[in-house]
Amino acid sequence: MKKIMLMCFIVIFFITGCDKEKDTHTIITNNYNAILYPPLIPNKKPTMKQKIKANFLADNKIMNTIIESNSDGLIEKVLFDDDSQNMIIDYKNKTMHLNGVDVTLQLDSDNNILGYLYINNEQLASLSYNELGQFIKLEDMHPLTKEKRQQTFGYYNGNTIKYNEFRKKNINLNRFYYNQKGELVESITENYIITDDNSKTDNSPKPDINVKQSDRKPENLKPNAVKCIYLNHNQYGDWTNAYCVKGNGVKLVTHTRELEY
Repeated sequence: MKKIMLMCFIVIFFITGCDKEKDTHTIITNNYNAILYPPLIPNKKPTMKQKIKANFLADNKIMNTIIESNSDGLIEKVLFDDDSQNMIIDYKNKTMHLNGVDVTLQLDSDNNILGYLYINNEQLASLSYNELGQFIKLEDMHPLTKEKRQQTFGYYNGNTIKYNEFRKKNINLNRFYYNQKGELVESITENYIITDDNSKTDNSPKPDINVKQSDRKPENLKPNAVKCIYLNHNQYGDWTNAYCVKGNGVKLVTHTRELEY
């Protein structure tokens, strides 16, 4: 009888342990997609700090970004060279500082962000999740300019493979590609300018952005595609170097990335 009880305990521990690990990865992925950008998501192990240095080659401009996370791997601070762009997230007090203002966070029991409120409880953002707990849609509004934005995300095998952003006059489409180890190796970004002029025609396939377009159409121009290559992955499958090129092959920017676990 004791052996049976022991075996049951081991099985239950194993199952719940696996579920917890899977949920943790999903929650961290949600967190990075909601706050930053998919290529910065830790691959296998949560990070405590990331340092990203971007060198824009056209004018040799350097931009530094530091990401600090809590013990659960969730982002607490994003520090830029321009202090006005810094983000501070306090999960205990449910507050976030972004775009130069302070907002109140709406969180679930796993600290997934459900939305955030501005002055007088004005709803600035609403986030949606699918049945697997993955963050799939953000609808938000800039607190000062009131510009509206929509983001959508798609996943495969737990990895983010699609990220689309829609604004009033712009569509930004992003696709992410992984190797057999599940390591990010390439991304492609396409930007489309939006026009309300019905006299313009466009015979090319319409981008799948999963949002109502009304009479808006992409301009009949080749999109300004940018490809990024991610290299030198460490023992946890996280890239440490990257570069991006335009469709004509001109290199735009290089990245170096340091990670602390």
